[in-house]
Amino acid sequence: MRVALLGATVALALLGSGCATMTGESTQRVSIVAVDAQEQPMPGMRCRVLNGAAEYVGDSPMHDVPVRRSASDLKIECRQGTLLARGTAISRGGLSVLQGVLPGGTVLIMFDHTRTRPRSACVPASTWCSIARVRAANCRPRRAPRRSTGRSPQKRGGAPMPMCIGYRRGMNRADAPPRSRSVPAPLDADTAARFVHVALANVGCEYPFHLSHLMRDAADLAAPRALYPVFFGSYDWHSCVHMHWTLARCLRRFPQADFAASVRVHLDTRLTAKAVAQEIAYFSAQRASFERPYGWGWLLKLQAELVALAAQDARAAPWRDALAPLAHHLADRLIDFLPRADFAVRTGSHGNSAFALLLALDYAAALQHRALAQAISARAQRWFGADRRYPAGFEPSGDDFLSAGLCEARLMQRVLDGCDYADWWPAFKPATEGLQRWLAPVPVSDPEDPKIVHLHGLNLSRAWCWRGLIGALPDALQPAVDAAIAAHLEHSLPAATAGHYVGTHWLASFALLAIDDAVPA
Repeated sequence: MRVALLGATVALALLGSGCATMTGESTQRVSIVAVDAQEQPMPGMRCRVLNGAAEYVGDSPMHDVPVRRSASDLKIECRQGTLLARGTAISRGGLSVLQGVLPGGTVLIMFDHTRTRPRSACVPASTWCSIARVRAANCRPRRAPRRSTGRSPQKRGGAPMPMCIGYRRGMNRADAPPRSRSVPAPLDADTAARFVHVALANVGCEYPFHLSHLMRDAADLAAPRALYPVFFGSYDWHSCVHMHWTLARCLRRFPQADFAASVRVHLDTRLTAKAVAQEIAYFSAQRASFERPYGWGWLLKLQAELVALAAQDARAAPWRDALAPLAHHLADRLIDFLPRADFAVRTGSHGNSAFALLLALDYAAALQHRALAQAISARAQRWFGADRRYPAGFEPSGDDFLSAGLCEARLMQRVLDGCDYADWWPAFKPATEGLQRWLAPVPVSDPEDPKIVHLHGLNLSRAWCWRGLIGALPDALQPAVDAAIAAHLEHSLPAATAGHYVGTHWLASFALLAIDDAVPA
């Protein structure tokens, strides 16, 4: 990364020797140069660089300082007599920005290296001074002019790296997730109606029910409705949760549809404070791992959807408020659990770590739950940051409904900025043969078998992952991914609303993910 903090008197230039923070190394070399308003070096300024891991002191220019990687912000201060320049490189959190506090007025410019398609770095600009001139090379920034000085930064290996800049007033988002160019078309009312029809039938169906229940003594023997009075239908607890997400999402998308009234009546009846209190009591009774992590992730995603729905329709506020204590309870449990989870679960079914964290990230974003987002990001990077040449040839297993590798790639895309992900993906991506396995739909030999039918879910979740990933992938791969998305949906989308109950009690949610949830709202 290269940045310049320009002030009337003195400025800092911070250069990183590569844009990745996930190269597997424990340090990243940076160079710091203090320059005057004419961009001439000012040697001899005493500089101090500090992050949560270490402190570095030296005179400007400081070249190739091996700064230890840390989740903490990188603080830089250079002094010489009465001259002072300060800057903060903010750790990846909400926005990846750099802030400067300089005498005589502040101007901030952020340069962002990309490995494939140049893009601008969008940062808040509401309080900045006007910019007389900027430095950039080989860049076509979004919605922002540019001026080139002919300087071309070097990537590792010596070839020029594109450098982009964004500084227009009002540009206030960095690292926006890329929008997919892929089929299918956005969710339409008829498809939503079919999903709602299946979901309403399922959440009201008490039996058959697959009960996962720790009995502490004989008194704990009870029917599902008594154990969990909110989520007692749809074959099992977690399926009932995500079928409620299906109802809430379809209602938010089509509030005036014919099915809307039936959905509202159901949610009024089911999502009550009394019933949710019983659900919390069940979780609190020595059942620390019940539905962890899959059910937890879906419950948090449901609450995120109710928050979005209530922002659009005040009638949803009681449902949001009723479920909030259970969501808060599970968010706290997840924050407590993640630091103790030394190893990711890489299965293609309910225990998968990456999928659950993807769902939980939507809750963290909806509620601005920074502690949860940080816990997820830290654990994801520890689990997956050093993965190399993923063995996709081992997928799928016979009852997978998730691709462990694609879920991992999608999660890392969410927790890394675009520059870091551009470094991570080439190291992680499977060999050609393995990648081809991800691009081809999986046959489902017996859709009435409760395990084999999981493979329809695998096809749908692959489409969901690929649609989210496509904008961050190399250009050469995107046409094959577009075709793969269409093929996966064609193969398994019909199974979401037609077929045996072992599939229809849950597949509509995965179909809705694939069609309407590839990019977080």
